[in-house]
Amino acid sequence: MYARKFQKLNIIFFLGLLVSNCTPKDSEEANDLSGSTDIQTTSTNNKVEPRKKQLKFKSSKILRNSYSKILALDKNGMCLELGSIPCTDVVHNASLMGMDAYTASQYTPAETQGVTAPIAVERVAMSACVQRVGLDFLAPSSGVIFKNLEVSGDGRLVKSEAIKQSIERLYTRSMQRLPTGEEVSHLENMYEDIYQAEPIAAGRNWAVLSCFAVMTSVEFLFY
Repeated sequence: MYARKFQKLNIIFFLGLLVSNCTPKDSEEANDLSGSTDIQTTSTNNKVEPRKKQLKFKSSKILRNSYSKILALDKNGMCLELGSIPCTDVVHNASLMGMDAYTASQYTPAETQGVTAPIAVERVAMSACVQRVGLDFLAPSSGVIFKNLEVSGDGRLVKSEAIKQSIERLYTRSMQRLPTGEEVSHLENMYEDIYQAEPIAAGRNWAVLSCFAVMTSVEFLFY
């Protein structure tokens, strides 16, 4: 009888040892599991987000080519200083973050925009828009942007569907999208302001300034 009790005690004792030996291991595994969960959580919480897109300013050559293609103008004669010096290639090249290794020994573009960059952009845009509007008003039926606009004898714009179509054409060619209703309204309402300031040639002035406003916008100048 004592032998059986002793045998039972031995069994209980060995079971106790087994449990005591297994508990730390189980605890370690539990800790390992919790640790791995923490790592996964951390990796989830600290996951690398996709880097935000870096907007780039259109440099002199890109800007020149964009205006030339959109407005269907000769890139070499689109903007000239003193009637003969190219705006983007020579005069405003450095301001528009271009470079000229051969003539000016400038081997890299400027890292940041200079204070004259906005002036240079507006100079090129205004020259290009004036040329395009002049050609479109000279031959309205074959206009590239401002097509079939009706203008009175003193240059006032006659309201018609061609106005909205011209705005849509301007946005489609320059932004690769249709304008929103608000954008159309802004440009249409701008004509009223121009007309109030100077009725004579208000139609042509509106077309030039509409082109200028769109082609100097942030959406157009950065990509």
